Amino acid sequence: MSAIDDVLEQWHRYVGGDRRVDLADLIHPDCVFHSPVVYTPQEGRAITVAYLEAAGAVFGSGESSDGGFRYRSQIVGGDQAVLEFESELDGIYINGIDMITLATDGDHAGTIIEFKVMVRPLQAVNKLHQLMASQLESDRS
Repeated sequence: MSAIDDVLEQWHRYVGGDRRVDLADLIHPDCVFHSPVVYTPQEGRAITVAYLEAAGAVFGSGESSDGGFRYRSQIVGGDQAVLEFESELDGIYINGIDMITLATDGDHAGTIIEFKVMVRPLQAVNKLHQLMASQLESDRS
């Protein structure tokens, strides 16, 4: 199994609600997270984990086919993957992609060095911005 296949298998288990998967173990210490609503890249493992955990709380745990969060497709090449997802939040359809890149060398090779999220349509971006801001604030309290 390649490094990207291993990370994706663990990622899907985590998204599916398996909390035996330690999210921090999948993330490189110098990971760069690109949010669809924050214009500056967020740098470091801690902030990346915080954003991903907040997204998990906003979307709910587990992939589903009943209007909840689910991955529709996945494209993998080398040490990169693009995962298309969809969901519905407060009656607003959300469609987006997670772009995942692994580190290829060093002590943390095989961990996620870049995680980029893109979302559409505009109403979904606005709703996600509102819910994520609220969740991140709640997590800090």
